[in-house]
Amino acid sequence: MKSMFPEHFSLSEEEIEKLWDNALFVFDTNTLLNLYRYSDKTKNVFLKILEKLKKRIWVSNHTANEFFTNRLTVISEQKKAYENAIQKIEEIKGIFEKDKSHPFVSKKNFDAFSSCVKNICNELRSNAEQQGKKINKDDTLTRIAELFSKNIGEPLNLETVEKIEEEGKNRFEKQIPPGYKDNKKNENNFGDLIIWNEIIEKSKNVEIPIIFITDDEKDDWWHIFDGKTLGPRKELIKEFKDKTGQLFHMYKSYTFIKHASNYLEEKIDEKTINEARSVGEILERRNNEIELTQRKRSLFSNKMRFRENENFNDPDLEKRYYFENKHRIRLLELEIRELKMKKDFLTQRFFHLEKEIDKLNETGNNREADEKYREVTTIKSRIFSIDNKIMDCNAEINRINNNSLFERNNQILF
Repeated sequence: MKSMFPEHFSLSEEEIEKLWDNALFVFDTNTLLNLYRYSDKTKNVFLKILEKLKKRIWVSNHTANEFFTNRLTVISEQKKAYENAIQKIEEIKGIFEKDKSHPFVSKKNFDAFSSCVKNICNELRSNAEQQGKKINKDDTLTRIAELFSKNIGEPLNLETVEKIEEEGKNRFEKQIPPGYKDNKKNENNFGDLIIWNEIIEKSKNVEIPIIFITDDEKDDWWHIFDGKTLGPRKELIKEFKDKTGQLFHMYKSYTFIKHASNYLEEKIDEKTINEARSVGEILERRNNEIELTQRKRSLFSNKMRFRENENFNDPDLEKRYYFENKHRIRLLELEIRELKMKKDFLTQRFFHLEKEIDKLNETGNNREADEKYREVTTIKSRIFSIDNKIMDCNAEINRINNNSLFERNNQILF
Protein backbone atom coordinates (compact mmCIF):
# COMPACT_ATOMS: atom_id res chain seq x y z
CA MET A 1 0.00 0.00 0.00
CA LYS A 2 2.80 2.44 0.87
CA SER A 3 4.37 1.96 -2.57
CA MET A 4 1.09 2.97 -4.24
CA PHE A 5 0.18 5.85 -1.87
CA PRO A 6 3.54 7.06 -0.45
CA GLU A 7 2.21 10.60 0.08
CA HIS A 8 -0.08 9.33 2.86
CA PHE A 9 2.77 7.90 4.96
CA SER A 10 5.28 9.74 7.14
CA LEU A 11 8.93 9.26 6.27
CA SER A 12 10.81 6.78 8.43
CA GLU A 13 13.94 7.81 10.33
CA GLU A 14 15.97 5.82 7.81
CA GLU A 15 14.36 7.68 4.88
CA ILE A 16 14.97 11.05 6.54
CA GLU A 17 18.61 10.18 7.22
CA LYS A 18 19.01 9.16 3.56
CA LEU A 19 17.41 12.44 2.49
CA TRP A 20 19.87 14.43 4.57
CA ASP A 21 22.72 12.50 2.94
CA ASN A 22 21.56 13.12 -0.63
CA ALA A 23 18.91 15.85 -0.95
CA LEU A 24 19.26 19.35 -2.30
CA PHE A 25 18.23 21.97 0.29
CA VAL A 26 16.06 24.63 -1.33
CA PHE A 27 15.26 27.85 0.55
CA ASP A 28 12.14 29.98 0.28
CA THR A 29 12.22 33.79 0.25
CA ASN A 30 10.92 34.14 3.81
CA THR A 31 13.72 31.99 5.27
CA LEU A 32 16.33 34.37 3.83
CA LEU A 33 14.41 37.51 4.86
CA ASN A 34 14.04 36.15 8.39
CA LEU A 35 17.81 36.39 8.77
CA TYR A 36 17.19 40.12 9.23
CA ARG A 37 14.64 39.40 11.95
CA TYR A 38 16.87 37.08 14.00
CA SER A 39 19.36 38.10 16.64
CA ASP A 40 22.99 38.06 15.44
CA LYS A 41 23.55 34.79 17.28
CA THR A 42 20.67 32.94 15.60
CA LYS A 43 21.49 34.47 12.20
CA ASN A 44 25.09 33.29 12.46
CA VAL A 45 24.01 29.78 13.48
CA PHE A 46 21.75 29.57 10.42
CA LEU A 47 24.46 30.86 8.07
CA LYS A 48 27.01 28.47 9.59
CA ILE A 49 24.69 25.54 8.77
CA LEU A 50 24.43 26.79 5.18
CA GLU A 51 28.22 27.00 5.00
CA LYS A 52 28.48 23.34 5.97
CA LEU A 53 25.87 22.36 3.39
CA LYS A 54 27.20 24.78 0.75
CA LYS A 55 27.52 22.20 -2.02
CA ARG A 56 23.88 21.16 -1.59
CA ILE A 57 21.97 24.43 -1.18
CA TRP A 58 19.96 26.24 -3.85
CA VAL A 59 17.43 29.04 -4.41
CA SER A 60 15.16 29.54 -7.39
CA ASN A 61 15.57 32.65 -9.51
CA HIS A 62 12.10 33.87 -8.51
CA THR A 63 13.04 33.46 -4.82
CA ALA A 64 16.13 35.63 -5.36
CA ASN A 65 14.00 38.29 -7.06
CA GLU A 66 11.50 38.28 -4.19
CA PHE A 67 14.36 38.52 -1.69
CA PHE A 68 15.86 41.61 -3.33
CA THR A 69 12.42 43.18 -3.76
CA ASN A 70 11.57 42.84 -0.03
CA ARG A 71 15.00 43.11 1.67
CA LEU A 72 14.95 46.88 2.29
CA THR A 73 11.34 46.75 3.51
CA VAL A 74 12.23 44.10 6.12
CA ILE A 75 15.31 46.10 7.25
CA SER A 76 13.11 49.18 7.61
CA GLU A 77 10.50 47.20 9.58
CA GLN A 78 13.16 45.97 12.01
CA LYS A 79 14.52 49.50 12.48
CA LYS A 80 10.98 50.75 13.14
CA ALA A 81 10.42 47.93 15.67
CA TYR A 82 13.37 49.19 17.73
CA GLU A 83 12.10 52.78 17.49
CA ASN A 84 8.59 51.72 18.56
CA ALA A 85 10.04 49.83 21.55
CA ILE A 86 11.95 52.95 22.63
CA GLN A 87 8.79 55.06 22.36
CA LYS A 88 6.74 52.64 24.47
CA ILE A 89 9.41 52.37 27.17
CA GLU A 90 9.75 56.15 27.39
CA GLU A 91 5.96 56.49 27.62
CA ILE A 92 5.98 54.18 30.66
CA LYS A 93 8.78 56.21 32.23
CA GLY A 94 6.77 59.38 31.54
CA ILE A 95 3.86 58.06 33.63
CA PHE A 96 6.08 58.05 36.73
CA GLU A 97 7.80 61.33 35.90
CA LYS A 98 4.49 63.22 35.86
CA ASP A 99 4.03 62.65 39.58
CA LYS A 100 7.27 62.77 41.56
CA SER A 101 5.39 61.87 44.74
CA HIS A 102 4.02 58.59 43.39
CA PRO A 103 2.95 56.60 46.49
CA PHE A 104 4.01 53.22 45.14
CA VAL A 105 7.57 53.93 43.93
CA SER A 106 10.32 55.30 46.15
CA LYS A 107 12.85 57.80 44.78
CA LYS A 108 15.57 55.16 45.12
CA ASN A 109 13.67 52.66 43.00
CA PHE A 110 12.57 55.32 40.51
CA ASP A 111 16.18 56.41 40.00
CA ALA A 112 17.21 52.77 39.49
CA PHE A 113 14.31 52.34 37.06
CA SER A 114 15.29 55.51 35.16
CA SER A 115 18.88 54.31 34.89
CA CYS A 116 17.73 50.93 33.59
CA VAL A 117 15.41 52.59 31.04
CA LYS A 118 18.26 54.82 29.87
CA ASN A 119 20.57 51.83 29.34
CA ILE A 120 17.89 49.81 27.52
CA CYS A 121 16.93 52.73 25.26
CA ASN A 122 20.59 53.42 24.44
CA GLU A 123 21.03 49.77 23.45
CA LEU A 124 17.85 49.85 21.34
CA ARG A 125 19.00 53.07 19.63
CA SER A 126 22.33 51.46 18.85
CA ASN A 127 20.55 48.42 17.37
CA ALA A 128 18.22 50.65 15.34
CA GLU A 129 21.23 52.54 14.00
CA GLN A 130 22.92 49.27 13.01
CA GLN A 131 19.75 48.19 11.20
CA GLY A 132 19.69 51.49 9.31
CA LYS A 133 23.31 51.03 8.17
CA LYS A 134 22.38 47.70 6.54
CA ILE A 135 20.60 49.62 3.78
CA ASN A 136 23.99 50.54 2.30
CA LYS A 137 26.43 48.21 4.07
CA ASP A 138 24.90 44.79 4.64
CA ASP A 139 27.12 41.96 5.88
CA THR A 140 24.12 39.58 5.84
CA LEU A 141 23.57 40.25 2.13
CA THR A 142 27.29 39.73 1.45
CA ARG A 143 27.25 36.32 3.15
CA ILE A 144 24.04 35.24 1.39
CA ALA A 145 25.49 36.31 -1.97
CA GLU A 146 28.67 34.31 -1.35
CA LEU A 147 26.75 31.19 -0.31
CA PHE A 148 24.40 31.19 -3.30
CA SER A 149 26.71 32.67 -5.96
CA LYS A 150 26.77 29.35 -7.84
CA ASN A 151 23.61 27.92 -6.32
CA ILE A 152 20.83 29.89 -7.97
CA GLY A 153 18.41 28.96 -10.73
CA GLU A 154 18.33 30.50 -14.19
CA PRO A 155 15.43 32.91 -14.92
CA LEU A 156 12.41 31.41 -16.66
CA ASN A 157 11.58 32.81 -20.08
CA LEU A 158 8.44 34.91 -20.51
CA GLU A 159 6.60 32.17 -22.38
CA THR A 160 7.13 29.67 -19.54
CA VAL A 161 5.99 32.18 -16.90
CA GLU A 162 2.85 32.98 -18.90
CA LYS A 163 2.11 29.26 -19.23
CA ILE A 164 2.51 28.76 -15.43
CA GLU A 165 0.23 31.73 -14.72
CA GLU A 166 -2.41 30.42 -17.11
CA GLU A 167 -2.22 26.99 -15.49
CA GLY A 168 -2.35 28.73 -12.11
CA LYS A 169 -5.79 30.20 -12.78
CA ASN A 170 -7.20 26.68 -13.18
CA ARG A 171 -5.25 25.32 -10.17
CA PHE A 172 -6.37 28.18 -7.93
CA GLU A 173 -10.00 27.72 -8.93
CA LYS A 174 -9.74 24.04 -7.94
CA GLN A 175 -7.58 24.89 -4.87
CA ILE A 176 -4.67 22.76 -6.04
CA PRO A 177 -1.56 23.61 -3.99
CA PRO A 178 0.68 25.51 -3.76
CA GLY A 179 -0.14 29.20 -3.96
CA TYR A 180 -3.92 29.34 -4.21
CA LYS A 181 -4.05 31.18 -0.87
CA ASP A 182 -2.31 34.08 -2.66
CA ASN A 183 -5.06 34.28 -5.26
CA LYS A 184 -6.35 37.64 -3.95
CA LYS A 185 -2.95 39.32 -3.81
CA ASN A 186 -2.65 42.49 -5.88
CA GLU A 187 0.68 41.35 -7.30
CA ASN A 188 2.91 38.27 -7.48
CA ASN A 189 -0.07 36.03 -6.73
CA PHE A 190 1.52 33.25 -8.80
CA GLY A 191 4.89 33.55 -7.02
CA ASP A 192 4.63 30.30 -5.04
CA LEU A 193 3.53 28.36 -8.12
CA ILE A 194 6.46 29.73 -10.15
CA ILE A 195 8.87 28.70 -7.37
CA TRP A 196 7.21 25.26 -7.22
CA ASN A 197 7.75 24.75 -10.94
CA GLU A 198 11.38 25.89 -10.67
CA ILE A 199 11.98 23.38 -7.86
CA ILE A 200 10.44 20.54 -9.91
CA GLU A 201 12.61 21.39 -12.94
CA LYS A 202 15.74 21.55 -10.76
CA SER A 203 15.03 18.11 -9.31
CA LYS A 204 14.47 16.71 -12.82
CA ASN A 205 17.80 18.12 -14.01
CA VAL A 206 19.95 16.95 -11.07
CA GLU A 207 17.90 13.79 -10.37
CA ILE A 208 17.98 14.09 -6.60
CA PRO A 209 15.29 14.62 -3.90
CA ILE A 210 14.46 18.03 -2.47
CA ILE A 211 14.12 19.35 1.07
CA PHE A 212 12.30 22.69 0.92
CA ILE A 213 12.76 25.10 3.84
CA THR A 214 9.98 27.66 4.19
CA ASP A 215 8.45 29.76 6.95
CA ASP A 216 5.23 30.09 4.97
CA GLU A 217 2.59 28.68 7.35
CA LYS A 218 -0.35 28.63 4.94
CA ASP A 219 -2.25 25.42 4.36
CA ASP A 220 -1.64 25.53 0.61
CA TRP A 221 1.87 24.27 1.49
CA TRP A 222 1.28 22.37 4.73
CA HIS A 223 -1.07 19.57 5.69
CA ILE A 224 -2.78 21.05 8.77
CA PHE A 225 -5.23 19.01 10.82
CA ASP A 226 -6.92 20.16 14.03
CA GLY A 227 -4.53 23.11 14.27
CA LYS A 228 -1.40 20.93 14.00
CA THR A 229 1.05 20.91 11.08
CA LEU A 230 1.61 17.31 10.02
CA GLY A 231 3.92 17.81 7.03
CA PRO A 232 3.83 18.89 3.37
CA ARG A 233 0.50 18.74 1.54
CA LYS A 234 -0.09 15.23 0.20
CA GLU A 235 -0.85 16.66 -3.25
CA LEU A 236 2.61 18.27 -3.37
CA ILE A 237 4.39 15.03 -2.46
CA LYS A 238 2.42 13.14 -5.12
CA GLU A 239 2.86 15.73 -7.88
CA PHE A 240 6.58 15.97 -7.16
CA LYS A 241 6.99 12.19 -7.21
CA ASP A 242 4.95 11.84 -10.41
CA LYS A 243 6.95 14.50 -12.25
CA THR A 244 10.47 13.83 -10.95
CA GLY A 245 10.48 10.32 -9.49
CA GLN A 246 12.05 11.83 -6.34
CA LEU A 247 11.04 12.44 -2.74
CA PHE A 248 9.92 15.87 -1.56
CA HIS A 249 10.09 16.97 2.07
CA MET A 250 9.68 20.27 3.91
CA TYR A 251 10.89 21.98 7.08
CA LYS A 252 10.23 25.27 8.77
CA SER A 253 13.42 27.14 9.66
CA TYR A 254 13.42 26.11 13.30
CA THR A 255 12.94 22.40 12.53
CA PHE A 256 15.63 22.65 9.85
CA ILE A 257 18.04 24.07 12.47
CA LYS A 258 17.07 21.33 14.90
CA HIS A 259 17.62 18.50 12.40
CA ALA A 260 20.83 20.12 11.13
CA SER A 261 22.14 20.10 14.70
CA ASN A 262 21.80 16.30 14.79
CA TYR A 263 22.95 15.63 11.22
CA LEU A 264 25.98 17.95 11.32
CA GLU A 265 26.72 17.06 14.96
CA GLU A 266 26.65 20.77 15.68
CA LYS A 267 25.69 21.79 19.21
CA ILE A 268 22.88 24.34 18.98
CA ASP A 269 21.11 25.53 22.13
CA GLU A 270 17.31 25.50 22.53
CA LYS A 271 17.16 29.31 22.75
CA THR A 272 18.34 29.59 19.14
CA ILE A 273 15.77 27.06 17.92
CA ASN A 274 13.00 28.71 19.97
CA GLU A 275 13.89 32.15 18.58
CA ALA A 276 13.62 30.88 14.99
CA ARG A 277 10.29 29.31 15.88
CA SER A 278 9.05 32.49 17.57
CA VAL A 279 9.93 34.65 14.55
CA GLY A 280 7.97 32.28 12.29
CA GLU A 281 4.95 32.36 14.61
CA ILE A 282 4.99 36.17 14.85
CA LEU A 283 4.98 36.40 11.05
CA GLU A 284 2.14 33.90 10.86
CA ARG A 285 0.09 35.94 13.36
CA ARG A 286 0.75 39.10 11.35
CA ASN A 287 -0.28 37.41 8.09
CA ASN A 288 -3.42 36.04 9.75
CA GLU A 289 -4.29 39.52 11.03
CA ILE A 290 -3.87 40.93 7.51
CA GLU A 291 -6.10 38.19 6.07
CA LEU A 292 -8.69 38.71 8.82
CA THR A 293 -8.74 42.47 8.17
CA GLN A 294 -9.17 41.94 4.43
CA ARG A 295 -11.96 39.43 4.95
CA LYS A 296 -13.72 41.68 7.49
CA ARG A 297 -13.62 44.57 5.03
CA SER A 298 -15.01 42.33 2.30
CA LEU A 299 -17.70 41.01 4.66
CA PHE A 300 -18.70 44.53 5.73
CA SER A 301 -18.86 45.68 2.11
CA ASN A 302 -21.03 42.70 1.15
CA LYS A 303 -23.28 43.30 4.16
CA MET A 304 -23.82 46.94 3.22
CA ARG A 305 -24.68 46.03 -0.36
CA PHE A 306 -26.97 43.25 0.85
CA ARG A 307 -28.91 45.58 3.17
CA GLU A 308 -29.65 47.96 0.31
CA ASN A 309 -32.15 45.42 -0.94
CA GLU A 310 -33.45 42.72 1.40
CA ASN A 311 -35.59 40.98 -1.18
CA PHE A 312 -34.94 37.36 -0.22
CA ASN A 313 -36.82 36.12 -3.27
CA ASP A 314 -33.97 37.34 -5.45
CA PRO A 315 -31.72 34.27 -6.12
CA ASP A 316 -28.64 36.48 -6.49
CA LEU A 317 -29.24 38.02 -3.08
CA GLU A 318 -29.78 34.58 -1.57
CA LYS A 319 -26.45 33.45 -2.97
CA ARG A 320 -24.78 36.59 -1.67
CA TYR A 321 -26.22 35.93 1.79
CA TYR A 322 -24.94 32.37 1.64
CA PHE A 323 -21.41 33.39 0.71
CA GLU A 324 -21.47 36.14 3.32
CA ASN A 325 -22.05 33.47 5.94
CA LYS A 326 -19.30 31.32 4.39
CA HIS A 327 -16.99 34.32 4.86
CA ARG A 328 -18.02 34.63 8.50
CA ILE A 329 -17.32 30.95 9.10
CA ARG A 330 -13.90 31.29 7.45
CA LEU A 331 -13.06 34.24 9.71
CA LEU A 332 -14.03 32.23 12.78
CA GLU A 333 -12.00 29.23 11.57
CA LEU A 334 -8.96 31.47 11.13
CA GLU A 335 -9.46 32.81 14.65
CA ILE A 336 -9.74 29.26 16.04
CA ARG A 337 -6.53 28.29 14.26
CA GLU A 338 -4.76 31.32 15.71
CA LEU A 339 -6.04 30.52 19.22
CA LYS A 340 -4.91 26.88 18.94
CA MET A 341 -1.42 28.00 17.91
CA LYS A 342 -1.26 30.23 20.99
CA LYS A 343 -2.53 27.40 23.17
CA ASP A 344 0.08 24.95 21.79
CA PHE A 345 2.85 27.44 22.51
CA LEU A 346 1.58 28.07 26.06
CA THR A 347 1.13 24.34 26.71
CA GLN A 348 4.72 23.62 25.69
CA ARG A 349 5.89 26.45 27.95
CA PHE A 350 3.73 25.07 30.78
CA PHE A 351 5.33 21.59 30.66
CA HIS A 352 8.81 23.10 30.31
CA LEU A 353 8.24 25.23 33.44
CA GLU A 354 6.93 22.26 35.42
CA LYS A 355 10.18 20.38 34.73
CA GLU A 356 12.21 23.44 35.76
CA ILE A 357 10.21 23.78 38.98
CA ASP A 358 10.86 20.12 39.88
CA LYS A 359 14.61 20.62 39.36
CA LEU A 360 14.64 23.84 41.39
CA ASN A 361 12.75 22.20 44.26
CA GLU A 362 15.22 19.30 44.24
CA THR A 363 18.15 21.74 44.57
CA GLY A 364 16.37 23.74 47.27
CA ASN A 365 16.05 26.88 45.17
CA ASN A 366 12.55 27.60 46.43
CA ARG A 367 12.53 31.32 45.65
CA GLU A 368 13.13 30.82 41.92
CA ALA A 369 10.71 27.88 41.95
CA ASP A 370 8.00 30.19 43.35
CA GLU A 371 8.62 32.69 40.53
CA LYS A 372 8.27 29.93 37.95
CA TYR A 373 5.11 28.69 39.66
CA ARG A 374 3.55 32.17 39.37
CA GLU A 375 4.22 32.06 35.64
CA VAL A 376 2.62 28.59 35.49
CA THR A 377 -0.50 29.98 37.20
CA THR A 378 -0.69 32.81 34.67
CA ILE A 379 -0.30 30.36 31.77
CA LYS A 380 -3.10 28.15 33.17
CA SER A 381 -5.38 31.19 33.26
CA ARG A 382 -4.51 32.16 29.68
CA ILE A 383 -5.10 28.60 28.42
CA PHE A 384 -8.50 28.57 30.16
CA SER A 385 -9.37 31.90 28.51
CA ILE A 386 -8.29 30.58 25.08
CA ASP A 387 -10.42 27.43 25.52
CA ASN A 388 -13.45 29.64 26.26
CA LYS A 389 -12.80 31.74 23.16
CA ILE A 390 -12.52 28.60 21.01
CA MET A 391 -15.83 27.37 22.44
CA ASP A 392 -17.45 30.74 21.62
CA CYS A 393 -16.14 30.60 18.04
CA ASN A 394 -17.40 27.04 17.56
CA ALA A 395 -20.78 28.03 19.02
CA GLU A 396 -21.01 30.92 16.54
CA ILE A 397 -20.13 28.57 13.64
CA ASN A 398 -22.88 26.18 14.78
CA ARG A 399 -25.33 29.06 15.05
CA ILE A 400 -24.60 30.13 11.46
CA ASN A 401 -24.82 26.54 10.19
CA ASN A 402 -28.16 26.08 11.96
CA ASN A 403 -29.60 29.26 10.52
CA SER A 404 -32.62 28.22 8.44
CA LEU A 405 -31.93 30.63 5.58
CA PHE A 406 -28.29 29.57 5.43
CA GLU A 407 -29.34 25.91 5.33
CA ARG A 408 -31.91 26.66 2.63
CA ASN A 409 -29.31 28.42 0.46
CA ASN A 410 -26.93 25.53 1.02
CA GLN A 411 -29.54 23.21 -0.46
CA ILE A 412 -30.31 25.60 -3.34
CA LEU A 413 -26.67 26.07 -4.32
CA PHE A 414 -25.38 22.56 -3.79
